[in-house]
Amino acid sequence: MRSCARQPTGAVEATVLATMMEGLARFIEQQGGNAASVLARAGLNSELLKQPNQPIAFGRYCQAINEAAKQTGNDNFGLLFGYQFLPQQLGLLGYLCLSSRTLGQALTHLTRYFPLHQQHSELRLCQHPGGCRLEYRVDDAVVIDRRQNAELSMMIFLNIMRHVLGTDWAPAKVHFAHPAPRAKRAHLQLFGSAVYFQKPQNAIFFSREVLERPMPERNDSLFNVVRHSLEIVGEQNQSTVNLVSEVKSELITLLATGNPRLDIIAQRLKMPSWTLQRRLAEYGVSFKDMIESTRRELAVYYLEQRQVSISELSALLGYAEVSVLSRAFHRWYGASPKKWRSSIAG
Repeated sequence: MRSCARQPTGAVEATVLATMMEGLARFIEQQGGNAASVLARAGLNSELLKQPNQPIAFGRYCQAINEAAKQTGNDNFGLLFGYQFLPQQLGLLGYLCLSSRTLGQALTHLTRYFPLHQQHSELRLCQHPGGCRLEYRVDDAVVIDRRQNAELSMMIFLNIMRHVLGTDWAPAKVHFAHPAPRAKRAHLQLFGSAVYFQKPQNAIFFSREVLERPMPERNDSLFNVVRHSLEIVGEQNQSTVNLVSEVKSELITLLATGNPRLDIIAQRLKMPSWTLQRRLAEYGVSFKDMIESTRRELAVYYLEQRQVSISELSALLGYAEVSVLSRAFHRWYGASPKKWRSSIAG
């Protein structure tokens, strides 16, 4: 029941498009886990799939994958989830690759537009006389345990390559930055090549010749439409992240006063209340949901601070009574604040 004990702030969080939630709940259940519980602990829910192009916090997504690995007892959860994750499930980015003319163009555009899909990460295609490598790195300081995400992501990138090269195609070798897991036989089987750990970067190595292979569903018209759509989504999501970050920052300040009203925040942001409400609605975000999610995040942070009593926590979150806090916390995490604190202590 451990969660990341960092002070919530109004700073802009790294995001990833919600399309990465595609099939996650189902896969968790298939592996013997409780999807609702896993997602709730990470502050996510399956309803996010209704808006696959909306940004979600990258740190929470990684937390969900890590929690799924723990709850299911499957140390290779990220690896296996990535193995069955189709390029189409990447949404716009996946279709951009599939409609490209060649694998080389697909990988070039994958790396170019990846920041619109996932922030605070770097994806590079490096070419040299001896061959090529596709490098992946997460630069988000919030994400400490990066193994599950790295293995999930690298397998997804490999699936894009195998879409044109064949399901039996294997790279020359694969590197991971994290230490070797206890059971690495699955890595050798699924990648089909030598896999090395504790390397400078996560990377897939392969020959230059494969870059010339034509993509099976190449389509210039679709490619141009998808590329334009992806650029629009990137612009919209950046505006969303900035506004939501500003509102969240104000909420953190005002919750403890018991007065986190929309009109007060609008005044602090120097805009009319109706304008703030309309802009949030345009981005698919409601002020009520923002209050709920901010309280949920702060509750976990304060509970990990042993010196904060439950009654003090209730006041810090702007609740008039402890009983109201208890009901809300049980709805979020399936336990009372006291029981949750006891579970992380032991």
